[in-house]
Amino acid sequence: MVTQFRLRVVFFLIPFFAFLIVIRLFYWQIIRGPGLAERANRQHQDVVVLASQRGDILDSSGELLAGTQNLYHLFVYQPQLEKDKAEVINLLAPVLATSAATLDQTRSQLLDRLNLTSNWVSLKHYLTTDQKQAIEALNLKGLGFEDEFTRFYPEASLAAQVLGFVGSDLAGEPQGYFGLEG
Repeated sequence: MVTQFRLRVVFFLIPFFAFLIVIRLFYWQIIRGPGLAERANRQHQDVVVLASQRGDILDSSGELLAGTQNLYHLFVYQPQLEKDKAEVINLLAPVLATSAATLDQTRSQLLDRLNLTSNWVSLKHYLTTDQKQAIEALNLKGLGFEDEFTRFYPEASLAAQVLGFVGSDLAGEPQGYFGLEG
C-alpha cells in the first residue's frame, strides 16, 4: 500500500516538475529572450565612429576642386569646470560671437547649454583654428575639443554635376551623394 502511494506521488510529481521547468524555460527564452540577447550584445559589442577626413579632389592641372576643412567642436565636462558659469560665459562669448550684434544671443545660448544637468555638454560646433587657439589661451579647465571635418568647394558650383556633394545620411553622418563624392 505504501509502495503504491509512493509510486502515485512520483508519477504525478515528475510531470508536474517537468511542466514547471517547461514554463520557466518558456519565460526566459520566449518572453525575456530578446531583452536578454540585447543586453548580451551590448556587453560584447561597441560601435565607435572615428572621425575621418575625405580625400581632396583635384582637376588635371592639380587645382583643388573639393577639399576637407578641419574645424573643431567645443564641449564642456562640467565636473572638471573650476570657474563659475557666469565667468565662463563672459570669457567664451566674445570668442564665439560672430559679431558684436550677436554677443548677447551667444551669451544666452551658452547659459542655456551650461544649465543642462548633463556632465558632458556640447557648446559650439564648427569653430575655426583661431577660435580654438583663443579659447585654449583662456586656460579654462573642463573645456575640450573634438575634430570636425567639413567639405568645402573653392570653386563653388563649378563642376557640381561631376563632383556631387557631401550631405548627411539619416543618422546625421556625412555621406557623399552623386558624382565623385558619391
